[in-house]
Amino acid sequence: MEERIKGGEDVVRQCVKDWSHKYMHRVHFLGEHLDGTRLMYEVIFSLPEPHCPVPVAVVRVFFTLIFDSSPLPGVHEEPHLTYRFENETLVHDPHGTLAKGKFEVWIDRLIRDKLKVRKLRDLSTAFEQSRLVPPPDVEPEAPPEEEAEISPREAAIEAEAIREEREREREREAAAAAAAVGEAAEAASRRDSRLTSQPSMPLEELLTNIFDAADEEDEGLLSHKEVSELLYATPLGLTDWDIRLLLTTTMENADGYIDYLPFVEAAPMVISALQERREAYESRGLPAAEVTDEAIILCFGQELEETTRLIEESFRNVDSAGTGMLTRHEFRQCIEQRSDRFSPQEVAMLMQMVEEEEDGRMPYSGIFGQLQKLRRDAFHNALVETDLRGLRHHLVQLIRKSQVTYDFKLPIWTIRDILFNASQLCLSRIQIHVLLSILMPDPYGQVDCRSFLRVACTAISQLFDTQRFRELADQIAREKADEQERAELEELQGLTGGVRLKSRHVEEDEESDEERGAAPDRETVEKNLIHLFNVLDEKHRGTIDVGQLLLALRKGEDANARFQEVVTQCQLSDAEVRGFVAEAVIDDANEIAYVEHVKTWIPIILELRN
Repeated sequence: MEERIKGGEDVVRQCVKDWSHKYMHRVHFLGEHLDGTRLMYEVIFSLPEPHCPVPVAVVRVFFTLIFDSSPLPGVHEEPHLTYRFENETLVHDPHGTLAKGKFEVWIDRLIRDKLKVRKLRDLSTAFEQSRLVPPPDVEPEAPPEEEAEISPREAAIEAEAIREEREREREREAAAAAAAVGEAAEAASRRDSRLTSQPSMPLEELLTNIFDAADEEDEGLLSHKEVSELLYATPLGLTDWDIRLLLTTTMENADGYIDYLPFVEAAPMVISALQERREAYESRGLPAAEVTDEAIILCFGQELEETTRLIEESFRNVDSAGTGMLTRHEFRQCIEQRSDRFSPQEVAMLMQMVEEEEDGRMPYSGIFGQLQKLRRDAFHNALVETDLRGLRHHLVQLIRKSQVTYDFKLPIWTIRDILFNASQLCLSRIQIHVLLSILMPDPYGQVDCRSFLRVACTAISQLFDTQRFRELADQIAREKADEQERAELEELQGLTGGVRLKSRHVEEDEESDEERGAAPDRETVEKNLIHLFNVLDEKHRGTIDVGQLLLALRKGEDANARFQEVVTQCQLSDAEVRGFVAEAVIDDANEIAYVEHVKTWIPIILELRN
């Protein structure tokens, strides 16, 4: 094990050796991950000077050496290194990260931000203060006076008094040192547990002073990057996820600048609420299990790949020069336009996660990794999603803002908007679609709010159950391994004369398909539904009334026989039909552009079957 740790340190040193020629760096081993596949290290960059041998501010980079990341048994990969800067959550690898020469610039900027914050607030501990006391002023020596003669007895008494005074001074120094060490240990414990003590000045005043100092032009505006870095450099007692949630409350203009005064006024209340939720979350022993990147890929890989393909296509259309970079406004517009793939909560969090350059532009090549990380972090930070009481309270507050009928009902499309506006949750777009598919509206599209609360609270808490999700990922991994093993066995049998057995399996699969009935493909389903709505669109405007949509897709005794036959041919389940109806975008005339709706949601519905 010691050789493995030493080898990991050598790999980390090799990675950072050319990062800076100005700063010194040290490598520390932090520990081994519980699963035994990862070693974690910390590299500290500092700049000691003759007049200040102990640096006031340092920069930390956290490295992880992964020895085997394959979820499939028998498949092993070469160890690879990843790292994360202390004020960021983006995970880098040595082959795709900052450009050469940019590391030292990044360290300079972070050191400068920390020193700026330190000027506004004294962050030194009592132990540091006891070691940094300025030397006393040296008074000029008075001219020696003529010593009077004293008797031997008086001299002995004076010597004894001096000795006792020296002993008392040593006792006071020892007590002060012990107290300072105790205070330093207590302060370190508070920092480790993220329970940072309250600042000596009100938080609103502290943040105002920090942002005012950074606002050199005195415009009341700071870039998103500046606000983010200042919040990470200020000890607020928040995790990375909570700081990103705090940043989602800022009002950002089209140029990527934030009017920080309204944010500063609301920040103390938001920070207090985040700290309370985090403390309650951890007191419940959550998360119960770790959700790995491999588990996310197993369960959401196809969805994330398709989403990445579609959004990168949108990015490239906007990036006509092919720079691989977009402004924050362009980036946000692109993902907001794909409302079928991104929920408002996902949009808000992604805007805080994606790395920014000095000029505020954002690279879009790593969007898949960001989506994967967002999905994983949402499991590990489900503060409200796993709190049934808090979840119900949040949804009830949103329902009260809607126009509820006398019998406590809301249209399914209003319920969808409520889920979109649930800012305390981090629901993915597909999770919102699944919730809408579960709900049971009446023939007029109305949903009982009490039923919605029961279904939403039960389903959301289960969707974010990390233990349940981990078990599901393990099951999928085993099924894939078994499937691969069967494929290899069939290939081997085919090479050794087992063609008959293979053909028999094919015949059995074909018979099974015939018994179930071959499901129509995407184009057939789209064609049938568009034809059905064309019949209802008598004026050929490309839109139909919401009531006509509900009538056409209705099932049961009161359904139109001709319409029901077309819907039956599409072989959509009741849940799929409910989800299709709930996702309709209704205009001011209470009508739906049915061609666009069909071509948007039928592919997603069929994709979810996998």
